[in-house]
Amino acid sequence: MSVLCLDVGTSAVKAAVIDPDGAVRASGTAEYPTHRVGGGGVEQSPLDWWTASATAIAQCGAAVGQVRALSVTGQMQDLIVLDGVTPVRDALLYSDLRAGAEHAELAAALQGWDDRAGTVQDQSNVAAKMLWLGRHEPATLARATGVVFGPAGYLLKRCGAPALCDVTTASATGLLDLAARDWNEDVLDAASIDRALLPTLVDAAGLLPAAHEDPTARGKRMALRQPAVHAELSAAAARELGLPAGIALVCAAGDAGAATDGLVGDEPGAAYLYLGTTGWLAKISEPGPRGTAHPSMHRLAMPGGSELAIAAVLHAGSAVDWARRTFLPGRSFADLEAQLPTHRTSGLLCLPGLAGERSPVRDPHARGTFVGAGPDTTAEDFYLATLEGVAFAFRHVADELGVGDGVLPAVGGGVRSAAWRQVLADVLDRPIVAIADVDSGTHSAARAAYRALGEPVPAPLLATARDSIAHDATARNAVARDEHRADPGSRSADYRRLAPVHHDLYGTLAETFRRLSTATAADRKDPDHA
Repeated sequence: MSVLCLDVGTSAVKAAVIDPDGAVRASGTAEYPTHRVGGGGVEQSPLDWWTASATAIAQCGAAVGQVRALSVTGQMQDLIVLDGVTPVRDALLYSDLRAGAEHAELAAALQGWDDRAGTVQDQSNVAAKMLWLGRHEPATLARATGVVFGPAGYLLKRCGAPALCDVTTASATGLLDLAARDWNEDVLDAASIDRALLPTLVDAAGLLPAAHEDPTARGKRMALRQPAVHAELSAAAARELGLPAGIALVCAAGDAGAATDGLVGDEPGAAYLYLGTTGWLAKISEPGPRGTAHPSMHRLAMPGGSELAIAAVLHAGSAVDWARRTFLPGRSFADLEAQLPTHRTSGLLCLPGLAGERSPVRDPHARGTFVGAGPDTTAEDFYLATLEGVAFAFRHVADELGVGDGVLPAVGGGVRSAAWRQVLADVLDRPIVAIADVDSGTHSAARAAYRALGEPVPAPLLATARDSIAHDATARNAVARDEHRADPGSRSADYRRLAPVHHDLYGTLAETFRRLSTATAADRKDPDHA
C-alpha cells in the first residue's frame, strides 16, 4: 500500500501518492494567495492551506483510498498562533520583515545567539515575530493555546496530531540551540515566550535527543525516544480530506531538509546545487562543534543527527533574466543557447548581486557589477559574464563548504539551459549532472513515512557520492529523460586563473558599495535632487 505526501510550499501545495519503490501513483496541486501588508508584512491564511490540500488530494483520485499514512513537509519559519486547532490570525510567513526593531533588541541582549542557532539571525526570525505580536497584537497571544512554525505543523494538528515541529524547521526559527537540539531558553526568556506554547520537537528519522544525555552531545548521540508515527488521522479530518480514518500521521523534515533528503539522501558528504530565480549549494555534514556562525551560510539540523549547510546565491536566474532583458531585449533564452561561445570566456568579471548578496559574502549593499569592458565587448559578452558571475559565486561557496571535486548534481529551472550547464562545469571545474522536473519534497516525505512505518525506505532520487552518481532503477527510469551531463571544457583553465581574482572583487568593492548606498540614500531624501 502507498503513502500520501503533502509539500506545502510558498504558493501551492503538492500532493503525491507514492509507492514503496518510490514510484508516484497519482498527484495533484492547488494554489493559495499571499497577502502583503504595510511595514513589510507577508501573510497567508492557514485555512487556505487546508482547503488547497483537500483540493490537491482530491486530484489524486481513487489512489488515496488505500494509503497507509499522511506525511507532510512544507515551508519553514512561519508563525501560526492557534487556539486549539483554530488559527487566531493569518500566519506570519518566513519572509515577513515587520519585526526589525524587535530583532535589533534581541540581538543586542543575546550574546552568542547566532553561534548557538548555527546561523546569523535577521529580522525574519520567529523570536522577533513573537515579540512583535506581543507588543502590537497582545490580544492575539492572549488567546493562544499553542504555536507552530509551518504549514506541516498546522495541518497535522488539525488532522489529530499534537502540536509538532521537526528539527529542521525548528533550526530555521532562531529559537533552537543547534548543538543541543532543544529550544534555547535564553531566547525564550528574552522574547517573553512561554515554553508551554511551543510545539513538541520531533525528528523525521524517529529519533529525538535522550533527556539524560549531556546537552552538548545531543547532536551526535541520538536515542530513540518515541516512534515517528505521531498520531492517527481523526474521523472528522478524514471526512474533510477524503482519506481513510485512522491512517498514520508523520511529520517530515521542513522544505530545505526535505528537498535535500529527497534528492541526495542523508549521508554526510552528499551535496547538490539548486539553480532557480535564486540559487543555493547545499551539503550534508556531521554535526560540528559549536563555533562562530558563518556570516554567509545557514546551518540546519537534519533528521538523524546530521546537519545541512546551505549557501544561498540570492540572484541566480533573476540576474541572468535581467541581463537578457537589458542587453539582448527581444531575445529568448532559447535564441541565445546556440549563439553563446563555449570555447572562450566573456573577458569580464561580474558580481551578480543586483540587490545585495547572501553568499559567498553577506553584503546588503552589494549591487550588480561588471569589470573589464573594452571596445570589443559585446552585448552577448555581458550576458555570458552574468552566467559566469553566478557560476563563480557557486565555485566560491563550494570551496568554502568543502564540496569534493566529483560530479555535482544540479536541479531547478536554470539547469535546462545547456549553455549555463556548460558554464557551471567549466567554472566549477567539475562535471555537472542536471536533473530537471523532480519533486524531491514529496519524495522525502514518502521516505519519512515508510521509515516511520518500519518498512524499507525508497532510495533518494539521486544517490550521490563524491566521485560518482548512482541511482536505483526506479529513480533512473523516472528522471533519465531529464538528465544532462556537462564536463569541464577548454575554458576551465582560464576560469581557474580568474577564480581568485573574482573572489577578491567582493572585498575590493565592499566599501564602494557601502558609500554608493549612503550616497543614493541621501539623494532620495534630498527634495531638490532632480
